[in-house]
Amino acid sequence: MGFTLTIEKLIHGGMGLGFCEGKPIFVPFSAPGDILEVELSGDFGSYAEAKIQRIVTPSTLRVDPPCPYFTQCGGCQWQHLASDAQLVWKRNLVLEAFTRIAGLPEAEISPLVADCLPSSKPFHYRNRIQLKKSEAGDIGFFQARTHKVVPIEACLIADERINTALAKRREEFLRLPVAQFELQAQAQGQAVLKGELAENYDFSQVNDGQNAVLKALLLDEVKQMGEVQHVLELYAGAGNFSFPLAALARQVTACDADKKAISYAKMKQNEQKIENISFFSLTSKEMMQKFKKKADFIVLDPPRKGASEVIRAIAQCAAEKIVYISCNPSTLARDAKALMKCGYKLEKIIPLDMFPQTYHVETFSVFAPT
Repeated sequence: MGFTLTIEKLIHGGMGLGFCEGKPIFVPFSAPGDILEVELSGDFGSYAEAKIQRIVTPSTLRVDPPCPYFTQCGGCQWQHLASDAQLVWKRNLVLEAFTRIAGLPEAEISPLVADCLPSSKPFHYRNRIQLKKSEAGDIGFFQARTHKVVPIEACLIADERINTALAKRREEFLRLPVAQFELQAQAQGQAVLKGELAENYDFSQVNDGQNAVLKALLLDEVKQMGEVQHVLELYAGAGNFSFPLAALARQVTACDADKKAISYAKMKQNEQKIENISFFSLTSKEMMQKFKKKADFIVLDPPRKGASEVIRAIAQCAAEKIVYISCNPSTLARDAKALMKCGYKLEKIIPLDMFPQTYHVETFSVFAPT
């Protein structure tokens, strides 16, 4: 049985939140200010989820989503929101994480969180996508919370070269003896299958434009310190940040658990004849157990689960500055709380729209000793 619901805000995960007789109701593909007729899709005791049956009064934040697969494919959650609204709510998600998890009052954290930096490309920004194949012979993406493949002809957030490759080589991809495969747009050239070329192991962020912004922000923090003797980089991948850092610091020590990534980084280092980077194929925890030198600048870019296993060891290095790059506001807030307990203060957070049309947000955070 349906009922009327007003959406008050957006939450982590991208859903809208409204209340019915005091009970939180989460509604996908809704917008703050929507007045909706909804029907419950699941009741979980302390909260419930609902589906939109009819938009009674649309939010002023709404736009027409351009993708024909939106609401079917699980890739995008916010195509129905105007770009400016997406930026505002991504910043709000960061604020909410820090008030809820780090325990900081909004009046204290809000001045430290900048406006979310927009992507130069709201669409066609992803330089790689992972596609699924169905037993019926379809290629597409999983529907949200399922393993049902939604067939697609093209993806509006993928680099156009990826869509070209998908159109030209679809039959070839269907013959691959795998259930999923990844297409990557090369820095120079066309899109290829992951592993098809030796040089396409080079990892960076999925959005080339925002990756360049991250590098610029990082290098600016180094320059502000003047002469930097030693940079320690954790979760370094294939050296996305290591190589530009080496141009400013006397020494860079970088590690990653991915042996192939480190092997590729060492190959690039030899090709470019760069002598002031030391790459190690170690987990960040192993690196911190072995690292005995002084680092005056530490940068970490962990996966979504965060870096809780090394936060205390990082703080014990007594670096003059720590830059924490995160794709998950919740684990960032948790780790920031731990860093602050270990004698560091949060100086600023810069959210970046690395993933337009989704609720995901990248953050660039700076910590310094108290």
